[in-house]
Amino acid sequence: MALRDGVGQGVGSGSKQSLANYLTDDKLGLIVFDLIFAGIDTSYTTFLWLLLFLSSDLMVQKKLRNEISDKIGDRLPTLDDRHRCHYVMAFISETLRFRNVVPVAVPHNAIVDSKIGDYKIPKNMSVCVYQGFIMRNDSNKYWTNPNDFKPERFLDSDNHYMRPTSRSQPAFIPFGIGRRVCIGEKLAIADLFLVLTRFLQSTQNYDIVLDSHQGLDADPNNTDSISPINH
Repeated sequence: MALRDGVGQGVGSGSKQSLANYLTDDKLGLIVFDLIFAGIDTSYTTFLWLLLFLSSDLMVQKKLRNEISDKIGDRLPTLDDRHRCHYVMAFISETLRFRNVVPVAVPHNAIVDSKIGDYKIPKNMSVCVYQGFIMRNDSNKYWTNPNDFKPERFLDSDNHYMRPTSRSQPAFIPFGIGRRVCIGEKLAIADLFLVLTRFLQSTQNYDIVLDSHQGLDADPNNTDSISPINH
């Protein structure tokens, strides 16, 4: 992983050369640390939400199973299957929107005196985005009935998955926003898809239901917690 003084050679000139010089051993080590350790906890918690939502609505669970059976069958899922399993991808996106496990983004310092609406932000003030509120805001023009769990909001009229982007859906920001958006976004989506599809394949002879008599609430809409463990 070592990158020494000649790191920029062959990358290009100008801005590319300048950016490459920031890739030091220490910084690459921190990036790998974030991907592995920070990603484990967030992906694990998100998968628990996926399980809770499919357990609380057997119709949603049936749609997921039917699509996986039709598009993948019994073979091991691959990343290419994401382009075939539209409802599965919509279900994952809606879970990330509805129960964002990191609702408050990483804080940043303002580098100059700024103003947001009527609020003055002095230089060096710590600022963070409350992305959980943005993704469930009743007054947000991008969401209809944002407090309803509805994977179909990410499907078009042909039931094809509409991958949310900063242009098509600027209010969908489960991984943050801006230049320092979470570097593990693609890895997390890939892991969630592969684990979820394989789990449902392995349990195809069962209905996954929630036992509400063991301290768990069968309706995930009844809490504002960021973790399903607290149900």
